[in-house]
Amino acid sequence: MQKLNINRSIVEVTKNEGKEVQRLKALLEASREQVERSADIWMRSAPDDKASARRKAVCRALGLPDTVRFL
Repeated sequence: MQKLNINRSIVEVTKNEGKEVQRLKALLEASREQVERSADIWMRSAPDDKASARRKAVCRALGLPDTVRFL
């Protein structure tokens, strides 16, 4: 586990989740809707409740909705 500082929020994530956070941050500069869709898919693919909680915390830190919206 590693701790990331995202917009003044410290979030604990795994190595692979850290890579996804970097991808979402880069995508956020291009298109907000695309980032929301990617984050939505990422949150739905969480293997367990702990991973789901970490991913929701990352989305909140990035200023994205932490609920599943797109189907």
